[in-house]
Amino acid sequence: MERTPINDPAMGKMLKVLGSSRAREILFRIMHNSKPVVATSLAKELCLTDAAVCQHLRKLEDAGLICRHEQKTQNGFVMIIEPQTAVLRERLLSIVSHIDTEL
Repeated sequence: MERTPINDPAMGKMLKVLGSSRAREILFRIMHNSKPVVATSLAKELCLTDAAVCQHLRKLEDAGLICRHEQKTQNGFVMIIEPQTAVLRERLLSIVSHIDTEL
């Protein structure tokens, strides 16, 4: 069976995580920041616990929409988050392309 946006597991993961308004809000904030975002700062901005933000970040990362890595600071380690805009753009364009060919 030919892989299309309809049956692509990666696309399914992305759409599932984007079904959460909180995950969309987190992704939007990450994408509209000019520099990498620190997870604890994101939690404070959204009035969420670190654990709640980490849960959403894990799902966004599993869907390939963000990249997380630790960075050493004077006070220990912080989690840095960066968007994977190319992945999101590619997947959204594949949906549009598939719709155009089906219509």
